[in-house]
Amino acid sequence: MGQMGIASLFMKNDHNISNKTAQFRPGQIVSGKIIKHYPNQTAEVQIGGQKVIAQLETPLAVNERYWFQVQNGEGTVHLKVLEGQGLNGRMPTATPESLLQQFQLPVTKNHLALLQFFTKEQLPLTAETFKQVAEWLKNSEPSGSGLHAIKEMFTRQLPFTKQVFSSLQAVFEQESLTSLLQNLQKELSQTPAARGNAQLTTSLQQLTESFQEKAGKELISQVLKQWLTAPDPSRASAAFKQLQALGVLPENSNEQNSLKSVIRTISEQLPAGKAEITSVLSDIVRSNQPSERHHFIMNLTKLQALMPDQGPQQEARQNLLNGVRSNAIQLPLEAGALHRVIQPALQHVLTDVQDLGSILNQNQQLNNSLIRAGQLLLDREQTPLMNNPQESSVPAEDSALIRDQMKSIVKLLGFSHEHDALQVIKNPDNEGVKSLDSIKSLLLSNLREDFSPALKDAADKVINRITGFQLLSQEVGPIQQYVYQIPFSFLGKTNDVTMQWSGRKTTEGKIDPDHCRILFYLNLDSLNETVVDLHVQTRVINMTVINDTPDIKSVVQPFIPMLKERLMEHGYKLSALEFKMSIDNKQQPVQTSFLSKNQPKFSGLDIRI
Repeated sequence: MGQMGIASLFMKNDHNISNKTAQFRPGQIVSGKIIKHYPNQTAEVQIGGQKVIAQLETPLAVNERYWFQVQNGEGTVHLKVLEGQGLNGRMPTATPESLLQQFQLPVTKNHLALLQFFTKEQLPLTAETFKQVAEWLKNSEPSGSGLHAIKEMFTRQLPFTKQVFSSLQAVFEQESLTSLLQNLQKELSQTPAARGNAQLTTSLQQLTESFQEKAGKELISQVLKQWLTAPDPSRASAAFKQLQALGVLPENSNEQNSLKSVIRTISEQLPAGKAEITSVLSDIVRSNQPSERHHFIMNLTKLQALMPDQGPQQEARQNLLNGVRSNAIQLPLEAGALHRVIQPALQHVLTDVQDLGSILNQNQQLNNSLIRAGQLLLDREQTPLMNNPQESSVPAEDSALIRDQMKSIVKLLGFSHEHDALQVIKNPDNEGVKSLDSIKSLLLSNLREDFSPALKDAADKVINRITGFQLLSQEVGPIQQYVYQIPFSFLGKTNDVTMQWSGRKTTEGKIDPDHCRILFYLNLDSLNETVVDLHVQTRVINMTVINDTPDIKSVVQPFIPMLKERLMEHGYKLSALEFKMSIDNKQQPVQTSFLSKNQPKFSGLDIRI
């Protein structure tokens, strides 16, 4: 289906939510068919999907199609038939060349193709708008994402600007959002002037890494923390060996050298007060040798001053300090004794750190090791999905994490950037400013003139894709429609998930969860293109799954009882589950079915199979 087909599928199926009555402005040229004559030179004219009562200047034949130009007039639409190379400008005889001549444009292949598009889609045009569109599309194919974007601008009556066009065109481009983000991340790392933007780099990494990588980093983070802070030296040593076995730390390195390297990395990422403690700890580990006895004593004395009122721990450090000073204790300290010195201090430093891996992100070599180790751990735990659906499905607590992850990704991308910016203007507090840390916000505020053209292009593509989906999310009267696309990681894979939510507004301004519609698209490794369509009425759900996999119903059957159970836990009842192929008896593609002119009202979608 591709990106364009996905976008068409989602953007068009509820067009009558967003369609507005066409506004005819003087100077526009439209194609229309005479339906019926009325007195006083008025007639019912079919223009696109709309019938209007228009004042005509010339008697015209019923059921014939003409080119009209909208004239100035009050109340009734005034139409003047354009004279072509035939009888009164009738469509069968008037040529596209004559219209281009009226627009004072050269007759070229691209201009003719564009005019054919306007005619086929029944879009109103003027010489100015046609010239604008021709300029925007001069480097594009005569069919494709650009034309889809133009149609959306007319259909939804959006501002006719280059920025709106570029944003909508980005929605229909074939390249996935995941690949756009990965390319932006790559260009950001290769542009010297942009390398200091740690916040943007971290946000992009959160979006582009897979769920497997994230889970692996969390698991390894726990092992790292055990190594650094476990009170028992034997447990710390066991954690160190596990990190070596997993490839996080070099197999041939000793614990002291590895400890020094990791503490230094942590020190670089902590606030000043705690960073000073870790810096001293690193110096203690480094100076734990006979030739550095003087520095060891000095560093241990600094640690005592930085960590007062520690009770027995302070007393133990003081005894060690006195022993080294008097030569009663010789350097180097054995691993257990050194651990007892630094462990309480490290535990104090890392008290407020929930994810040690997030502190180590700037150490790219170690970060890559974390990812590889996490992948190894999860690969060992994975079991074939169909062996036992009840056991291998996502646990309830994990499904809550997935839900929270999706919500955080929507916010992190910046789909609410404009709303958040307005709130900050109204209430410029620190908490409000934090809401402007999205990818879109950071890109808009941080892109500079000295950045490379490749980085600017990569950033523009991401900004336009996000803005395009924002433009397609509309609120018309009591009906709201939200459309967005996010990169989502699950079972070690990162793919785009495109979703559309529509329904009536509640008194709080949200979509009514009791009466709404949810439509989403996935491209899965085994099931390929999959569309799931949910209709919710009084918390009763009718679900349709559109997929071309043979016998998909038998494959899904074992999971249906679990689905019903999970929905019941949230107060919903699954009433019907239907499976359909994406092509009908006429071999019509699924996106064409969704683009059918005979669309139902906003409450549902009838896909004829």
